[in-house]
Amino acid sequence: MTQVDPLHSHKSPTSAAAKAAIALVATLLALPLWWLLIALLQTWGALSRPLQPPDDTRLALWLGVSLLLLCWAPARRLGTGLVARFDGALLRPPASLDLVSLTAESSDACQQLRDWCFNGVGTGAAPLLLPNAIPPMAQPLSIAVWDLAPPPKQAAQQNQLNAFMGQLDGTGLLLACSGPWARLWLRLRIKLREALWWRTRQAQDPWDCGFLQIDDTVVARLRAFSPRRATLIVVQEASTQTLRDSIATLQQQQERFSHPVRLLLIAAPELEDIGPVVRIH
Repeated sequence: MTQVDPLHSHKSPTSAAAKAAIALVATLLALPLWWLLIALLQTWGALSRPLQPPDDTRLALWLGVSLLLLCWAPARRLGTGLVARFDGALLRPPASLDLVSLTAESSDACQQLRDWCFNGVGTGAAPLLLPNAIPPMAQPLSIAVWDLAPPPKQAAQQNQLNAFMGQLDGTGLLLACSGPWARLWLRLRIKLREALWWRTRQAQDPWDCGFLQIDDTVVARLRAFSPRRATLIVVQEASTQTLRDSIATLQQQQERFSHPVRLLLIAAPELEDIGPVVRIH
């Protein structure tokens, strides 16, 4: 029975890694444009071949700096996305699954979960000339409650939830791969697709899915949370106060989310002041 890890590495990138990636991508984008412009200017006679100091080198330097600045906005989006990782400090990934579990017929509850997750997510596409713009979403954050099943059925309910999360996070796509190289190529294709900020999100695109790690720092970590892709957060066994603080924090942050976030509460206490809540039956 083959089992693989979900489509994420449980590491968070450092800010230094993100900055280095942005600088590298900006340079890689600017260099071909710089070379092309220099070649055109030399062809038109505006520059000597080879470059003659000081005027030619000064103009070439200014062209390079200008192109680097122009490329910085798309590089920021591309570089940050390339080094982004699943936030393993905040979320615990679902249990490993096999292909049989993932391809089993979905229950009514799982279909309700899927409908809820995709309701109001928008297209996920930002304008071509605004790579760092936040795509429009009807519901950046949505909350649902799934009541615990009676004790004899709780294990089945947990299996349904794990299977749903495994389908949503792309584990099924990995399991369908023929070997490690195929899985590596799949991960690379997903990264490349996510780098295209103007691309419309597809239903089969992987989400990040995980159980919220409840501890004394959870609210601070949620305050710093920035989803790298559409994200499902499942909350189990949280105190009422922790739940209230966590929800309030996400509600405050949602205007800055570039991707939809869905918060699923398992057996949550009654919270009348948290806004609209979807009930999963």
